[in-house]
Amino acid sequence: MRLGTARRALARELRWPIRLRRPLFSPARECRRIVARQPRVLAGAVVDVSDWETHEPVHVELLARKPGARVLELGTGYGSTPLVLGLSGSSVSLETDEAWYRRFARFDSATHRVAFWRDVSEFDWDCPYLEEEWDIALVDNAPAHSRQRNLEKLSAHSRFVVCHDTQEVFRPSPSDYRWDFMSFRSVWTYTQFGTYTTVISNFEDIPLDHLPGTRALTSVT
Repeated sequence: MRLGTARRALARELRWPIRLRRPLFSPARECRRIVARQPRVLAGAVVDVSDWETHEPVHVELLARKPGARVLELGTGYGSTPLVLGLSGSSVSLETDEAWYRRFARFDSATHRVAFWRDVSEFDWDCPYLEEEWDIALVDNAPAHSRQRNLEKLSAHSRFVVCHDTQEVFRPSPSDYRWDFMSFRSVWTYTQFGTYTTVISNFEDIPLDHLPGTRALTSVT
């Protein structure tokens, strides 16, 4: 690895809290930390939340309501993968960024698969997992413009699809994921923090009205 590349990789690693850096990072320990913090987050006692972890309360609540859930995760991360590994019955986590894949590859198992997925374009994934049945699917992947198409495919087979970074639908935002939730039977968005998380289902109502959120499909005032 060239010196400049190594320095950039080190800088990226150092921006994370110490608990998330190798060799200290433990998905099981991070899962316990997130779940233990949940009551304080929902009570409004936790306000210092990074963008990458704003979807955690939604994941915790859905997984708690679906014991043994079969979960598909598109895009690994410290805010979702520990919960998928710790709270689901079985899972598949797919990553398109090699650096992120390397962070989680060592946690691959027969029950919880972690794989690097190459067959993607800017707007679409060629992926048979998108056609399988899932209790919960998480869409937080790159390339950014492929999220909408992944959502559309998953909505035909998944009970709940959780989409991160959806604030652009409701207010001006620099993001450009091009979300469109108008065609789905049930839509609910978690709005407690600046980075929103939207859940859709074409099969049943979304049981999250006890969280701060909205069922609106456009701007939130």
